[in-house]
Amino acid sequence: MLVNADQGLRVREGFSVALIGKPNVGKSSLLNRLLRDPKSYCYYRSRDHARLYRGIDTNKGYCLSPD
Repeated sequence: MLVNADQGLRVREGFSVALIGKPNVGKSSLLNRLLRDPKSYCYYRSRDHARLYRGIDTNKGYCLSPD
């Protein structure tokens, strides 16, 4: 029981994830695929967007929503 005790704390406090890569390699497309909904907007110029998303544990996986 103590082995998994910090898992609940992480879910309550949240965690940060970064998608890092070269321009135009599909970072936003990957995020859209993970969200199963096109929430991240893609632009043709690099460094045009940065969005924060908050993860919520739904017991069926994680649901990401814009922060």
